[in-house]
Formats: sequence, C-alpha cells, structure tokens
Amino acid sequence: MPFTLGFSTSWNHSRHRNGEEILEEILNLGFDGVELGHGLSVAKVSDLRKAYKKSPFLCLGVHNFFPAPMNILIDNPDCYEFSSLSYLHRLKAIRHTLETIDTASEFNAEYVVLHLGSAPMHSHYTRKLNELLLKGKGESSSYEKNRQKIIKKRESRVKWVLKYVIEALNLIEKHASKQKIKIGIEVRSHLEQIPNEAEMIYILNQFKDSKWIGYWHDFGHCQRRHNLKLLKHQQWLSSLSKDILGGHFQDILFPNKDHLAPFSGDLNYSELLAHFPKKAPLVWELSPRVKRKEILEAKKLWKAFEEKMTSANIKSN
Repeated sequence: MPFTLGFSTSWNHSRHRNGEEILEEILNLGFDGVELGHGLSVAKVSDLRKAYKKSPFLCLGVHNFFPAPMNILIDNPDCYEFSSLSYLHRLKAIRHTLETIDTASEFNAEYVVLHLGSAPMHSHYTRKLNELLLKGKGESSSYEKNRQKIIKKRESRVKWVLKYVIEALNLIEKHASKQKIKIGIEVRSHLEQIPNEAEMIYILNQFKDSKWIGYWHDFGHCQRRHNLKLLKHQQWLSSLSKDILGGHFQDILFPNKDHLAPFSGDLNYSELLAHFPKKAPLVWELSPRVKRKEILEAKKLWKAFEEKMTSANIKSN
C-alpha cells in the first residue's frame, strides 16, 4: 500500500505574492495533496480560498499559525508560544490557533500541526552543541559536560511553563473536537524547545482518551535530536508509531542541515519508514533553497524506493 504524499507551501510561499500561484506551482509537481504551511498572509489565504471554491484541491492539513498574525512581518510560527511567561502572549497563541483550526475546517483539512513553545532560556545552547559536533567533538567530555549542563538548566526552567502548555491544549482540544480537526504535536529540533521526549509522552498520555490529539513526526527535527544524543531516531519513531498522525518528510546532513530534498542526505528511509503508518500523510516540507529539479529527481527516487518496499513486503508475507 503506497504512502499518501503531501507537499508543504513552506517551500515556495515566499516567492509568490498570490496564493493561487503558490498552489499552482505545487500541484504541478504531482503530489497527492497539499499542506498549507505557516507564514502565509491573510491576503494569500484569501487567494487560496478563492482557488478552493473554483476547484477544490486536496488539503491534507494546515500548519499553525494559518494565516500568519497580521502584525508579524516575517515567517515565524513561534511568534506566540503557549509556554510564554506573558499571559497576553499565551492568549494570542491560543486565539490564533483556534482561528487556524477554523480556517483548516474551511479547506476540509484533516489536521493542524502545532509547535508548543520553549523553555524560558536562550536558544544559543543548542547552537553551541552543534558547533562542537561540527568540530568532531561529539564524543568528547566537553560535549557531554555541556549537554548535561544544558539539560539540567532546561529542567529547572520548563517546570514553570509546562502547565501553561497543558492548559492551552485543553482549550485547543475542545475546539478541535467540535471542528473535527486532529492536532499533531510536532517533535522539535532544539533542546530548549517543548516538548522533549519525556514531555511528549506525558502530554500524549494526558490526552490518551481523545482521538483529536496525536504525534507529528518530523524526520529532520528528530534526526537533529538524534545527532545531539537526545534520542535514537528509529527507536523513538517505533515507540510512538501508534500515536502518529503524520509526518514532515525531508533529509538532513549532519548535524543540523535539514529540510533537504529526500535522498540527498544521511537518513536511512528503509529503517525509519518501517515504523511509519502508511495511512498517515507524509508531507514533503522542504527549504525554499531546494530547486525544482531536485524535487523531481527525488520523486523518481521515491517511486523506485516505494516499489522496492512494496516488493519486499509481498515477499515477507
């Protein structure tokens, strides 16, 4: 059974002024459906509404915030966080998320992908670890000392804000259930971000009786955490396979150059996709730097890969 392939507007939305042009370029790539990503302005979303009314396309899902808040002038899905120490910022994060769910419903989307926030600490800590990895010091005592120091600092900070995240998710889950939109909590790439592995499991357990909250796997983000020695990618994916709503598909070069075209980096898809449910959408979320010809070549490689996987499954059965 083939995977459902989607493609995110994160690849090309910044190159077009009109939302219909964004959509047309993606549909011409020949994917099954589209994920409407973060960073799209109110005007571009209005264009997409018009396009959808004229000729409904398969919108697999939406990435929060959608549309982008009008006062945010750059593409920043973390402009407002559920974990913020500011009550006003938390309210804005919740309000824009509820609006995103309503907009997703207009396009008959199945899901909304969420970033949950971050611990109140500087983001340069993860950059420092990546610099050590690039220098080949990942096995050094210096790296491990810095890693443990950052983890300890994070633990002391995150306990103050995790309750805000749960409170927000309770409100979001209620609204999502009314609109029949699933909420995918995305694995993040930085140590400072929420949730980490223990927090993800804790949050999913909090909503284990809800069919509207699940896990969203990002292959690049998860591999970055693997490279930082925070988890083992294949093991993590296997442990959460029953909770997976979908995934952002991409490749990565060690340690943190992600959102590359599939088959151009370090990932072993045979190992990883064995744990990814075929019913869940696999959305190509690529950097704007990736060229169209790279995507088309990756699609050819994907077709051969999928045929190989199908053949192997038939033989094993």
